[in-house]
Amino acid sequence: MVCGRNVYTVLSVGVLLVLASGCAVMDTENRRVLNCLDRLVQFESTSAKVAAAPVFVPIGVAAGLTDMVIVHPAASIPEAGEDTWEVLWEDPQGSEFRQMMLFLPKVVASPILFVTDWVARCFVSFETF
Repeated sequence: MVCGRNVYTVLSVGVLLVLASGCAVMDTENRRVLNCLDRLVQFESTSAKVAAAPVFVPIGVAAGLTDMVIVHPAASIPEAGEDTWEVLWEDPQGSEFRQMMLFLPKVVASPILFVTDWVARCFVSFETF
């Protein structure tokens, strides 16, 4: 039974690594706070890096979490809105009667498509595909 549990653990870690390879936060364009921190804090010597590590490691972790939880999801909202507009509303096809018949389904589908697109953009970097 212990061997089976280890196999599941290894498979779970493998699946997480595969999913993380396309993670949006792994893309440098999506790490705005960390990129700013990298530009501002540059040490010349290794000893200075080691001395500053107790201070800057927690700051770096906080910056990464801020990017992942607040900044990147907020920055993904306009792109999700543009996608929703392009798919449902931008270029109506068919007669005016058809557009009147599709109005209510489009209104209902808009928030569903927007939220789905936004969540997908928060977790997966579409620029890498």
